[in-house]
Amino acid sequence: MWTTSYDQGSSVEENGMLTSSSELWLWEMSRDIRLYRLVVVVFVLLTVLCTLCTLYIPLKNALQPNPSSSTISKDCHFILTPGNCMLPFPCDNLFSQNNSSTCSIVAGANKGNGPKLPRFRFRQGWDADWLTQLDFGEGFSRLSPIVFSLENLNPADLVDYDHVHLSLEDNSTTILIDATTGERAAHFYSSSHFFDALDPFAAVAMHPAQPLIEGHRYIFGVRNVRNRKNPSMLAPIPKGFQIIRDNQTADNSGLGSLFHHFGYAQWQEIYHRDIFPVLNRHGFAPLQLLLAWQFTVKSKNATLHSANIIRSTLHSLFSSTNNESVQVELDDVREFKCKPISKNRGWFRKIHGQVSNVPLFLEQDRPGTKLSHPLRQTGTTVVPFTVLLPCSLSQTAGTQATMLLQYGHGLMGSQGEAQSDYLERMANEYNLVVWAVDWRGMSQYDIPCVFKMLLMEPDHFAMIPHNVLQGFVDATVVLWKVFLSNAFREWDAMHIDDTPVLPSFASIDGNSFSIGYYGNSQGGILGAALIAFSPFYVSGVLGVGGAPYSLLISQSIDAIPYIRALQVELSSRDLPLYASWIQQWWDIGEPTGWLSTLIDEEKYVLLHVAIQDRQVPIAGGEVLGRGLNATLMGPKGRVVFGLPKEKTTWLSPHSQMVEWSVATEADFAPHECVRRARKQIIQSMEFLFSRGYVFQICPSDCRLSQCT
Repeated sequence: MWTTSYDQGSSVEENGMLTSSSELWLWEMSRDIRLYRLVVVVFVLLTVLCTLCTLYIPLKNALQPNPSSSTISKDCHFILTPGNCMLPFPCDNLFSQNNSSTCSIVAGANKGNGPKLPRFRFRQGWDADWLTQLDFGEGFSRLSPIVFSLENLNPADLVDYDHVHLSLEDNSTTILIDATTGERAAHFYSSSHFFDALDPFAAVAMHPAQPLIEGHRYIFGVRNVRNRKNPSMLAPIPKGFQIIRDNQTADNSGLGSLFHHFGYAQWQEIYHRDIFPVLNRHGFAPLQLLLAWQFTVKSKNATLHSANIIRSTLHSLFSSTNNESVQVELDDVREFKCKPISKNRGWFRKIHGQVSNVPLFLEQDRPGTKLSHPLRQTGTTVVPFTVLLPCSLSQTAGTQATMLLQYGHGLMGSQGEAQSDYLERMANEYNLVVWAVDWRGMSQYDIPCVFKMLLMEPDHFAMIPHNVLQGFVDATVVLWKVFLSNAFREWDAMHIDDTPVLPSFASIDGNSFSIGYYGNSQGGILGAALIAFSPFYVSGVLGVGGAPYSLLISQSIDAIPYIRALQVELSSRDLPLYASWIQQWWDIGEPTGWLSTLIDEEKYVLLHVAIQDRQVPIAGGEVLGRGLNATLMGPKGRVVFGLPKEKTTWLSPHSQMVEWSVATEADFAPHECVRRARKQIIQSMEFLFSRGYVFQICPSDCRLSQCT
């Protein structure tokens, strides 16, 4: 059972401030000071390392001559540029040698010299143990950045996001075709943090404008891209691709035994049968092509294989009659003096507790570890949580909560963000019980492990999405055990003057009582996946979210410190490839892998974004909106590719994207402003209460000159 330190007579405090010394308060303050010092140390260390790298890396590059564009060796795949032997990526041709899958990559990584993998500056090769759960044989992420390189290519010839519709035009320099349906797919260039103009083999990343169809085969082609050193000429064609395109033989290719080593005759047959005819039908004649390849998108079941095993385990736990092993304990209950009925009434009660014996699927119960392999429950963990009761519940006798609202915190934050002033105003206006947990894997407690990984062990990146997936387990079990059990409403802490804060409800499915999710920034990104993962949510509101992470980190100003950390081990040439590579891991821990689940299970999302947002760029928000099959509400006259605009948005439940234009004179930055906007709050609460119905809140214009 649980214990509680709740004592109404002795724990009354000024709202938001302690009036007497408290051991808990002192402990929290000292913990925050220690964390602050740790962050400062990490920042200083990162700055020193990056400074050293600015001296070491150019010297090392100067001593290592650039590879010749005509060089082909046994280490490099037949179609890849010598600048990076794993490009283009994603590419089904990675498995051409002896029809192998990732085993050939893992074998090379285990020796510390795998030619297909991004090279580390200091670390000796990739850790094979961390690659065992990554199987490209099933295909690739539906939002993988499409990465390639041509010697001295000019990125100005590629379609950028502002002109994404031009990627479907006949004069586009690139083309992405669904070989299953024959339709073109829109795509765009984005590599603002990655492209190094001084590197002749700098790679570029093209992003699908909307998620590709699971299980389908796609063909990508490149033509008419100029040489940035000599704009009157095209970028040179890779030797290996020229052999395939022009049907060269072992004799006239000049390769001799390497022609047979790479199986060129086999690949000439495949290309001229399966790839070139499809490109030719869309006006990309083979002789125009500088590069072309195909790749397969992973199926939904393959993407969510691990997650579905975990969901099945939780389902068995929830439906079992013998599930009392999961225990709840209250650590601290604090009461505050409420202000008179006004705009900022404050919180009446703050409850801190923990749930023990939550199923654990990681190898160890600590930050920085990965999912067990083979996947299984390895033990249990303890999950702290926070519950906040607004003053509105105590100021009118008999008032009960109207909704149980989970809040998802921002980048590397904590559950403490649920106490924010704008959430307090929402809770008081709508009588909400707000609760929160930390995003395991991406909270303030993970910062040291994340920077250690980026600085020293980039091949261990799976630790982030794997811990995030465990975080979905944590949040789901807390919601089930604490809040959806009738025992919760019987706690003394959940009564005000003998009136239960929560009304009685018959079942734990949330249909008899409103249960909502609301998250901002990172909470608006991971929240989409949590809503899909959890059986208890039917709708949610995502503030300033987007997807995929591989796109967001290429544009977000928040990503710069993390990219600088990566540059200690990885060259700029390898960063686009690394971003695409880790997207294969990311899918289970962010919206990309869960979009089909949201649609198939008819779970609806309201997405609020800011057009001027530099922290979660609008491109990521709109890619997510398309993936949700959302309709658009936005400033007057604004047209967004792939997002239909509807005025009759209230006729049926559905997913909706609302774009806000924030004025430069607004009192908060766009990323922060949207969550505070009065119109947004009204629409979001109506959406959650109605479980997916959207009401028009800016019929004339979705513009914000002020944020309140």
